[in-house]
Order: sequence, then C-alpha cells, then structure tokens
Amino acid sequence: MNIKKDKDRYLVEGTKAGTFYSVDLYNNTCTCPHYVHRMKHIGKDCKHLKAVKESVSNSTPDEYDEIVNLVKNNVFVDTIELFDKFGEDRINDLIKNGELIEEHGKIRLL
Repeated sequence: MNIKKDKDRYLVEGTKAGTFYSVDLYNNTCTCPHYVHRMKHIGKDCKHLKAVKESVSNSTPDEYDEIVNLVKNNVFVDTIELFDKFGEDRINDLIKNGELIEEHGKIRLL
C-alpha cells in the first residue's frame, strides 16, 4: 500500500488509484467507509490502519536505543538533525510514547 506521512496523520491509498484515506494512529481511526461504517463499531482495525501500524513498527529496537542514547549523551539535540538522521516518524513515536520531549526546536529526554 502507498502510505504517506501528512503532519500528525498518514494518507493511505485505497484500491482505486488516487483515492487516499486519512489514518490517525493517535486516535486509532481511518476515514475509509469500511472502518467508519463497520470496523469502528466493533472495535477492530481496517486494512489501512493495519498497514500503517505495520509500517511504523518496522523500526528496530536498536534504532530507538541509538536515538535515546544520542539524546542522553548530548542533553539537547536539534529536532531537524534527529529527523534527518533517523526519520520524523521514529522521533515522533518516541515523543508520543513519552520517552522524548521537544521544546523550541530541541529534543531532550523526558
């Protein structure tokens, strides 16, 4: 599936080329009709939610340890520097999980 990061959401292309659905991992929602009308009501994920979760989880624990250790050793690290080195999704995951905090363009341990 074609998955694109868009701010705090992901855009996932549907089976019809050019049709994208918005997936919000924080709220565990998708805008596809199957999720909205069926899966949401029974508390299950649609294929778009599953695809994004799988894509995000493909980061290895070693990468997360490397990020945390880098920040720990430097106290404050430039946000853009971390995004460039490790990818925005990985850094945002650590922020959402409460392991890192971003303030004024700098990342530090929480």
